[in-house]
Parts: sequence; structure tokens; C-alpha cells
Amino acid sequence: MGDSERTNVFVVGAGASREFGLPTGDDLKDVIKNFGSVRKTREGSRFPDELLRDCFQFAAYNKKDQNWFLELVTASSFIAENMSTAPSIDNFLHTHGHDERVVTAGKLLIARSILDAERRSTLFAERGDRVDGIDFERGERNQDGTEVVPPPKWSWLGELFKLLVAERDYEAFTRSIQNITFISFNYDRCIRQFLLFAARQYFRLNSDMVESLNNQIKVVHPYGSLGELSLRGGEIRGFGSQVDHRALGQMASGIHTFTEGVGDSDLTSEITASFATCDVAIFLGFGFLPLNLKILFSEQKFRVPKVLGTSLGQSDESSKLIEAELYDALIHGSPRSSRRNGQVILSTITCRELFQKHARFLMTRR
Repeated sequence: MGDSERTNVFVVGAGASREFGLPTGDDLKDVIKNFGSVRKTREGSRFPDELLRDCFQFAAYNKKDQNWFLELVTASSFIAENMSTAPSIDNFLHTHGHDERVVTAGKLLIARSILDAERRSTLFAERGDRVDGIDFERGERNQDGTEVVPPPKWSWLGELFKLLVAERDYEAFTRSIQNITFISFNYDRCIRQFLLFAARQYFRLNSDMVESLNNQIKVVHPYGSLGELSLRGGEIRGFGSQVDHRALGQMASGIHTFTEGVGDSDLTSEITASFATCDVAIFLGFGFLPLNLKILFSEQKFRVPKVLGTSLGQSDESSKLIEAELYDALIHGSPRSSRRNGQVILSTITCRELFQKHARFLMTRR
């Protein structure tokens, strides 16, 4: 960041995307409940969303089994009625990982919900047939004027971008980008969407330069994502786009459940390599679930000089336990007193506030 030679790993959870209006785990359950609640009437099934209905029909067509449609409808309602008591949609699908109907319907519900959330977010840029730039000044407010979602410029990615471009030309900016690995446990494409639009506007990039930058941004999705953004003629499309049932089905196929795991050995190796060469590890809006920590560290020990993170919503007791786990995994080989000397710092603040709190350290250049 401030030091373009320093290697950085950002571990990103749902709390980070919340700064753009996307749902957290609990919010996502409510969205899925609304999308998945299929009402049975005398005339047949009434769907809250026609696109999901078309997806279920297309899945039955591909399976050459019309009963599959009704089974997916039943599975969708089953998922919806259990979201109130499930820890998360991911946990629910893990519990029912043996049931293909529930997993198939669940992935389609996740894909539909996240795509809709992207479209409603402050990072959405498409308007009809044209692509506008992101309005970095636009937030969301209630009718009484109170701010619900701040403008993208007041986000953690906004703060990061300012660090990356400070006193740098485009070539120096790209060198800094190459030393960052984002490990996102979110299915959305917020990171790439923000950085591509911000850099295109800031540096006046042409289409070839946008495509080149896209290839240099490293975003690892352990549980998959809705897919790559489309870059055509300098336009950046796909984030929150209107899609048909075939495209949504393709997006759903890119999502992995807890039961399925990471599955890609190259991806696991990329995660391990990023920590092995890391100077600073930063955890943003991450829930620190034991299963996800196991994916990150693979029970290996690393020597990372500095670890920062947000722990908003965690109790003091939980924060101390998480801090100890991060120390054991990432500060291996350092004196035990290192944790007290500030090598591992968790703060009960937002993602953007973390950048503000540690601004001097992050902007320091060697």
C-alpha cells in the first residue's frame, strides 16, 4: 500500500461488503427467505421471482425429469421456512449436503440473492443498455434523510484506493496492486468492480489497460463467486446485471458449500503461498469461523510481521481467543510477547475505520 514493495493479504468477509449495501449473513437469510417462499394455490405454485421459476424448470429440463421441478420447489420452500433458525444459509446447506435437491435449490437462491444485492448496491454501474461509471458520491438514505449506506468513497476500498494512488503514477499503482492478494469469502464481485471502475476513471484507462489491470488484481474466492466480470470495449459489465435462467444457473454452479469445500488444490496453494510471503495480513468484516480459518491456514504456521483486523460484533472474550488463534497461526516463531507488542491487533470498528486507525502505518514507505 504505502510501501509498494510490501506484500499484503486481505481476508474479506460479509461485513466488508456491507459498506456497499450488500447483506451480511443474517441479512442474506432474510433475502433468501423472501425469494424462496413459494406459495401453493389451486392454480399451482406462485413464485416471488419468475427468474427462479425459470431456473427450476430449466434444471428439470436438463435432468430430463419433470418431477425435478416440483422437488426443487419443495426444497426451496423447505429452505425458506428454516432460515429463521439456521446459523446461515451455508450452514444449512452443509447440514443437508446429502440432499441434491436442497443443495441445487440453495445455490440458485444464493446466486439470485447476491446478484440482486449487487444491483441494489452503491457499486452498481449499469443503466439500461449503457454502462455509467460508479457514482462514488452516491449513498443511500431513508426518507427522513438519515444515511443507511455511505457513498463508495467512504468505504474501506475507497480508503485503500487512496493509499494505492497517493504520489504514484499508473505504473507504480499497478506494482502495488500486484503485491496484494484478496481472499474473499463473499460470492459478490465488489472488490474487482470498485478497483476497475475507480482506476479507469482516475488514470483514464483505455480498454486494453482495463483488461491488463483486471489480470493483475488477485481475488481468491474459497467458496466460489458469481463469476468473472465481462470486459468489452472498455466497458465493465456483469455486476448486478439482468440475466436469464441459463446465466443464473451458471452462476449457481460456481458456488461451493461447506460440504464441498474449496476443492481446488491450486486455489489452496495460492492461499498458502500468499501467507508464506506476506508482510501484512488484514482481516476485514470476517467472522473467524473455525472452518474458514482452517481453509486459510491448512494447519500450517506462518511468520507474518503484522496482523490487523476488525472484530465488530465479537465479545471481548471471543476477540481475545481469536487474537490468540491468529497469533499461533501467523506469528509462529516470534516471541510470545510479540502479541502484546502490537503484531496482532483486532479492533471493534468498521472496515473503513480500520484504515483510518492505522493510516500512518499503512501509508509508511520504507
